[in-house]
Amino acid sequence: MVVLQAANQKKVYVHKALLNDEVAAFGECGWSCFPSTTVKSFVEYLYQGDYTPPAAPVAIRKLLDQKNIFLAHARLFVLSRYREVLPLASMCLRRLNKAMKEAQDTTKESIFVKNMCGLIKFTYTPCCNGNDNVWKELQKTVSEFLISKKGWLEEPGPDLSNTEEQLAKDLFAAAINLLIITDQCLIDKDKIIADTNERLIDKDKILADTSNSCMQAQRKCEALKTEVAQLKKKAKKK
Repeated sequence: MVVLQAANQKKVYVHKALLNDEVAAFGECGWSCFPSTTVKSFVEYLYQGDYTPPAAPVAIRKLLDQKNIFLAHARLFVLSRYREVLPLASMCLRRLNKAMKEAQDTTKESIFVKNMCGLIKFTYTPCCNGNDNVWKELQKTVSEFLISKKGWLEEPGPDLSNTEEQLAKDLFAAAINLLIITDQCLIDKDKIIADTNERLIDKDKILADTSNSCMQAQRKCEALKTEVAQLKKKAKKK
């Protein structure tokens, strides 16, 4: 067994075989940078392939604290990325996104902004130095969530972005990217409409050609009937 010393001096035990010996160095971001709850969640994933998210606040406390849920996923993401457990890292980001959406839908905006400020502070003030790409990936997730919500650049966007200069830059970059994606969607939509109209025109042409062919066939059929009738009359006279 290996003893992992967490930030709050609590020890977490894990079989050595479950740890990747090739990831021996965290830089300055070791086990002691994370609370024992985060380290336990990491170990839980190593054993079970999943981790237990923090319980959502009960109805009475619904307005009080979603921040701890955000931070639990964010901290575990950072730890899993430093330890190169990428499936866990992806799971953390998915659950963080889900938690932010659920919190926004179930809490007052002022409380939600307060909770988000706690996540932003953690995200944009790295608790330890190491791979900057880890933190940038987390920052990208948070800023893209904020920019995806209509009106957030106006209110309460400033309340959030004013806390961190880099967040303001990320929000701007995300807004530009969203505009590019939107423009491309509009171009694709117009192309689909044009293609559909062209197909409808072709369909109408085919129907018209078919109708003309049917009419011509009907005329030939009538002419043939007339000719047969005349032949019958001639045969009777003979």
